Amino acid sequence: MNTSKVCGNDIVGIIGCGGCGDLMLSQQCGHLISQGYDPKRPLVYFYYPVRDEVFRVIQYLFPLNSHQISEEYDRGNNFEKDEKYRDMFKKDHPYLDIVYWVVPDLLFVNNYAFNYKKYNIDIQTIKSTRVLLNSRYPAQKIIYCALATSTPNYHYPYLRQLFIDLAGALPSHTIYFPNITKWGGKELSFGDLTNLPSNIYIHDNPDFIESLEVLKKSEYCICTCNGTSHISYHLGIPRLILDPQFERPAWVARWKENEAECIDRLTDPGTVARIVKTNIEMPQTSLIDRKYLLYDQDWERVLMLKKY
Repeated sequence: MNTSKVCGNDIVGIIGCGGCGDLMLSQQCGHLISQGYDPKRPLVYFYYPVRDEVFRVIQYLFPLNSHQISEEYDRGNNFEKDEKYRDMFKKDHPYLDIVYWVVPDLLFVNNYAFNYKKYNIDIQTIKSTRVLLNSRYPAQKIIYCALATSTPNYHYPYLRQLFIDLAGALPSHTIYFPNITKWGGKELSFGDLTNLPSNIYIHDNPDFIESLEVLKKSEYCICTCNGTSHISYHLGIPRLILDPQFERPAWVARWKENEAECIDRLTDPGTVARIVKTNIEMPQTSLIDRKYLLYDQDWERVLMLKKY
């Protein structure tokens, strides 16, 4: 690793913690302070105390300056709470001038939080910044259903009917579902997914990176609050989030880049399919809060679309 300073630049280490979605926050912070024309902008290195399957995804998405470190740093926020871990990290990385501990759950108020004011940026800008826009492929007629989850009470209970309704509403689209049966050491099951319409693709246990290749070329993403939801945001893919923490401010502040894309997790599948169809067939409706679409209306009239 080349850690020599250039023009007196600070060398900043950002330690990002959590799952694939949580780790995006570290990239947002680093992106904002390392871009631009200031020759003295910081040099940024990223460090992730995560298990191998999570780090593999991060390396795929962000191959430059991403480094895996021991999960011990993140057990109960050890780096934050215990000087022993801070000393150990600094001993292993003596070239760093500044180290930040970036965790969405701490909401920028911990002792080693990212000092956004130092860099003349605000936390709203950090949260809304997209860092994977250059990684998206030309959109194809694919609806990516990122509804596999290992988090209790985050699953969508009407999955089979949703797929059937989506297939009927959008017959020229492929409804893609990566059917993950194990994640993070947990066994997962999403019910009977056999004998479905022909435009539904149930992809049994794809490699996560293989499924992300599908996500990159998808036109739309239906998701719960999971890592793929956050990745799709950063790719610039329109989303509908079936939100298990709908309208709960603490969760909005930490994990919803755009609350306007959220509706309640238990919304019936027919309504979900209609919202997705409306967003796709009239893209202007994706510019308003998804909850406005819970009831069907004459959207050309409501949005005052002008035709000449």
